[in-house]
Amino acid sequence: MGQAREPFCKLGQQILHSSDTNANQLCYNVNSRSRKKVKLAVELQLMEIDSSLGLHEIPKKAMQLTRINNAAEQLEKGLRLFIKNTESKVQERNQYVIKREDIGRISPGTGYEIRLERALWQKYHKQDQDGEPNFLPKSPCIIGYSVALFNNRNQANWGEIDLMGVSQDGMPIPIELKKYTGDNILKMIVQVAAYGVAVRRLWNTDKCGFRNSWTSLELPSCSSANKSMERIECICLAPEDYWNRTFGQKGTKRREGQVNRDSWESIKKLVKKFDEFGVSLTFATILLDNDLPKISGCTSIELPD
Repeated sequence: MGQAREPFCKLGQQILHSSDTNANQLCYNVNSRSRKKVKLAVELQLMEIDSSLGLHEIPKKAMQLTRINNAAEQLEKGLRLFIKNTESKVQERNQYVIKREDIGRISPGTGYEIRLERALWQKYHKQDQDGEPNFLPKSPCIIGYSVALFNNRNQANWGEIDLMGVSQDGMPIPIELKKYTGDNILKMIVQVAAYGVAVRRLWNTDKCGFRNSWTSLELPSCSSANKSMERIECICLAPEDYWNRTFGQKGTKRREGQVNRDSWESIKKLVKKFDEFGVSLTFATILLDNDLPKISGCTSIELPD
């Protein structure tokens, strides 16, 4: 029993983080007792993503840590079609609630991520006032939170943009906020990119309520309101401890959400491909002073090699 378990544990880890060809080859390097288990690991890794889906519809189970390489490669190769599918499934509304005037209802039972979202808005929503800190160079302020993209008739896998930033020239920047590494970096990338594709599609749609809702805010820096949107900036935002676990900093355990080292190449290729299709992704960390709502600042970060 002990002899059968050892090769499965060792080769199983190699299979889950190897290329498709190597995975199939490794499957036959164990005895028959372990082969079924190893073959199951291969099948889990090789989950095919339906090419008819939009980015917002891709199942989270297809982007689990053990499937990141395979999922990122599929998305990169088929990204043109996934973006086209996303655009065709965008829901239009007459009006969009973008700008917020207060932090909304917060109770003792409110989840940490929502409290973090509201604390970020509270710190960075003011514009052009002396002494007010800027959020990030690409997005000096955060104008709103929980911006719904779905209509009232059918949500159809569309959710809410966690935070809405404003660019230097007054254009919308969707921000995806994560706290827990169960929602790993690939899920965060795909989710915020889906929102970016949707916002760009809505902006460029004649008589759509989104651009009207945005221009009605009369932002002082908005110089592109009457232009079409070719590119959109998006931000992946999380606290330091999220990135420490994701990058595998010292003192963190593999099970806490660390992305395998050989997965970063596939992730960065996907990020580059999104950029080629006009969806630019920035990654940033939140610097917390002890507990909420004490946020000392936010800063951009780079993905590891």
